[in-house]
Amino acid sequence: MIALQGVQHCSREGFLAGPISHTFEAGKIHVLCGPNGVGKSTLLRHLAGLIQPTAGEIRLSGQPLKQFSFEALARRRVLLPQRHPLTFALRVEEVIALGGMPYCGKPDLQSGVERALHAFGLEAFVGRAYTNLSGGEQQRIQLARAFLQFWLAGSGEHTHYALFDEPVNGLDLVHQQKFLTLLRQSLRPNNTLILALHDLSLAAACADAAVLMQDGRILAAGEPQSVFTPERIAATFGVEAWWHVHPRSGTPVLIAGVGHNVL
Repeated sequence: MIALQGVQHCSREGFLAGPISHTFEAGKIHVLCGPNGVGKSTLLRHLAGLIQPTAGEIRLSGQPLKQFSFEALARRRVLLPQRHPLTFALRVEEVIALGGMPYCGKPDLQSGVERALHAFGLEAFVGRAYTNLSGGEQQRIQLARAFLQFWLAGSGEHTHYALFDEPVNGLDLVHQQKFLTLLRQSLRPNNTLILALHDLSLAAACADAAVLMQDGRILAAGEPQSVFTPERIAATFGVEAWWHVHPRSGTPVLIAGVGHNVL
């Protein structure tokens, strides 16, 4: 469980966010949604312990996040940012193995790399230079790296969590579905998965809980169907949205912004 208590952030550029108080429960997939620039990535960086709030506190399993050492945090949480500024011509398998750095010496590290390669269908990429691949291929490799670290964290006894910032950017439909399937399969009672997504339909389909942000604050939080109401989406994004029932699964499906706007 990760809890934010009155968290505020003020940058040098003057961006003010918060106060935010919210609990991300373990054993659930959470999504952060909202227009560009509302503070989703900033909130993820706070949750990762990369920046400290101007005010308020973040707690992991009841302990202040700032009390964790960098090494301890590396064994408890995974962060996949939007950008991956890797310019060295590392081989694909070497990039994935970077996810095992907090666990150097573990006997199952190599088997974990092979598992990650297989999970994302990357076996044919072994030996190729990461920098020579397309953006979508690089994203799959970064996801494989993040999942390797997450799986290794899960082999310990502590609560652990993963933070994904726009993880499906550049992925085709097949690999989006593979990612979401792996996400659900990796969920355990002692871990927490938090994703920042722009695709509201995808967010509604994959999440157990949703947070809708606006102007650096939480506008609504709860089950996706209660958060992503047509009225709230119209007010926040300026587009129309409808909830439908999937004809095969019977699950609710959100359709948003299909060529219509309310501005």
